[in-house]
Amino acid sequence: MAGAGRIVVLVAALAGFLATLPLLSGLRVLVRTPGLARLMPFSVARLRRAVLAVPTGLALLFGLACGPAVGRGLEVPAGDGLFLGVAVGLSGLASAVRWVTGRPPDYSRPLVSTPAGGVPTNLYGSAVRGFDVLLLTTAPILLVPTVRGGEVSLLLAVIVLAYLTGRK
Repeated sequence: MAGAGRIVVLVAALAGFLATLPLLSGLRVLVRTPGLARLMPFSVARLRRAVLAVPTGLALLFGLACGPAVGRGLEVPAGDGLFLGVAVGLSGLASAVRWVTGRPPDYSRPLVSTPAGGVPTNLYGSAVRGFDVLLLTTAPILLVPTVRGGEVSLLLAVIVLAYLTGRK
């Protein structure tokens, strides 16, 4: 991606988002089936964090693999590129967790009439779910393409993950 510059960050984060989505099917089941979560001997937050152990490790490996490309795209030293790659990997994970932990469509709310039938109003927001977190967590790297931007991005991704796994 010669000359791609900051676009590399968005492409890598989007690829991480798409790569971690299939790994989070267990989390989706736990979020959508509260009865199953009650059967486990842990709190809901602890159970969600436990389910995220393997996807988090793979997202970190993905970020390390993307590090050289991110570093070359942003024209930073190799060590900084690896750190920014880890931040991009966790950004993709946080975006996928946001996508998976979103509430299902609520058909008891008012529906919008379309040619295909009634559509719940909260279904329209579901189309951008995940991408909002992707932009939020990669914005610091895009605005300040240094380790400082990576630190802020990493902190935002961790805060988003903590919030999404800790809420009921």
